[in-house]
Amino acid sequence: MERSIIIRGPLGVGKSTVAKVIAEKIGAVYISVDEVLDHNGLDKAVEGEGIPLSNFLKANEIIATEAKNARNEGKSVFVDGNFYHKEQVEQLIRLLENDVEVFTLKASVEVCIARDAARAKPYGEDAARAVHMFVSAFDYGTVINTETQTINETIRSVMDVIRDIALIVRIALKNKIDLHSSIHRFEGGQVNRVYQIGKNHVLKIENNLDVTEHQSEIIALAVSAGAKVPKILDAGELDGSRYLLMEKVNGRKLSEDWMNFSEVQKENLMAQIAEQLRIFHSIKFDAYALPRPRQFDNWEMAIDSYTHFDDVDKTKLDAQTLENFESLEKFYKEHKSILRDSSEPVLVHNDLHFDNILHQDGVLTGIIDFDFARQAPRDYELWHLLDFFCTPVYFVEEKLEDQWRGFKVGNEIANLKKSYPELFETTDLSTRLKLYLTESLVSDLGAGAIHKFNKRFENYFKESWLKKYI
Repeated sequence: MERSIIIRGPLGVGKSTVAKVIAEKIGAVYISVDEVLDHNGLDKAVEGEGIPLSNFLKANEIIATEAKNARNEGKSVFVDGNFYHKEQVEQLIRLLENDVEVFTLKASVEVCIARDAARAKPYGEDAARAVHMFVSAFDYGTVINTETQTINETIRSVMDVIRDIALIVRIALKNKIDLHSSIHRFEGGQVNRVYQIGKNHVLKIENNLDVTEHQSEIIALAVSAGAKVPKILDAGELDGSRYLLMEKVNGRKLSEDWMNFSEVQKENLMAQIAEQLRIFHSIKFDAYALPRPRQFDNWEMAIDSYTHFDDVDKTKLDAQTLENFESLEKFYKEHKSILRDSSEPVLVHNDLHFDNILHQDGVLTGIIDFDFARQAPRDYELWHLLDFFCTPVYFVEEKLEDQWRGFKVGNEIANLKKSYPELFETTDLSTRLKLYLTESLVSDLGAGAIHKFNKRFENYFKESWLKKYI
């Protein structure tokens, strides 16, 4: 089906490169707004005002004619420009008539200046700042933050959204969501693609029915128990993709603001986290599961089913990594039997870290992302949170890594223990946490993350990090 795609953004954000590559990939006709202005004498600036809006609107009419000719040949169209004016975007959408998708690429002015400076013929810092100011005055369509992305990553992000747009529109129509709302794709998303639609909705698109159904049930239970989690508004399957539509939880990530809180605020927030964990852990199940639908009566069997030493090719490991891996395997096999004696299965979030906890002015507003939720003993909740405090740079967004790189644990764990002492009262807790961590460490090696594996192994198995804090 022929479609029209508009890509906008400030100078230096990478939109032209992205547009040209994708246009070639999908066999679309590439149209540059700047070239249309230049070739038709519409690029003359008025002193103090720049290029008049009327010139951009005339350019739109020329673009629409070129687009119609392309569609008559069965081709899609990819339009690339800064688009300073919202009216300019909306008029072009009307003129193009057929299915139109708009993308806004974003990055900080400093990043745009640096990228422009790397060109063979840069426009210069003053031009980059001026364009950034005008273009950043509004967002339109699907917003993609390119701040920390390579050009290939941005291309993949746009291609993913192009594939998803039709599904997003159908879900929005079904749920009476304003189709003029902007669509913002969240960074990350290990097992799904996540979009914010307008101000009030978040949409997850997944490929795993079991994960989708499990999340829907788990979140419904948590909401019923009074937990601060996003409500599920709709869930189902369209065009072979599973989706969850949720209300958006307002607030900022704790990871963004933690360093700025006072010790009193931090203690209060850890108490609020403890309160939410108590609610999660009040939800009980008849069997262990990680994840469902496979369930176990025995917790050792559940953990064993998820810890795959055979996935690691030992022949590819250097001597030190091999020694650490074999020590890990030996420890696991010698101690895993203690897991047979475990408390009853409860709801465990299992991905609890400060990127998944939101607040407003120090008041916890919600805990999000239940992709990895488990039916497990409550002490299983601890390993992920402790792992975050030990090596937070593996959890936070790339833009926050420098901020968290030198983080040293203060009273966070002590404050959690103060507010939720029962969470720490399991026999052989240190050994159990190491067994829980084993699954993740083996996964690191399976994914080729050798440095990460060795760093975490040394923290937990060669040093006394766990004993120091629990």
